[in-house]
Amino acid sequence: TLISIVAIIIGGATELFDFAYVLTFGIVIGTYSSIFIAAPLVDIYDQVIRKARD
Repeated sequence: TLISIVAIIIGGATELFDFAYVLTFGIVIGTYSSIFIAAPLVDIYDQVIRKARD
């Protein structure tokens, strides 16, 4: 996906630059969310399930 964005930025029309910028922002925010928000929530959920089984 990032390769496609770079291709749009380098070879695309000026109208596509805004689209590529927003798409890059979305990828960065989505990656941050997956690593720093969703992973701890899954860990907490796993701990709750293990306590419930015991």
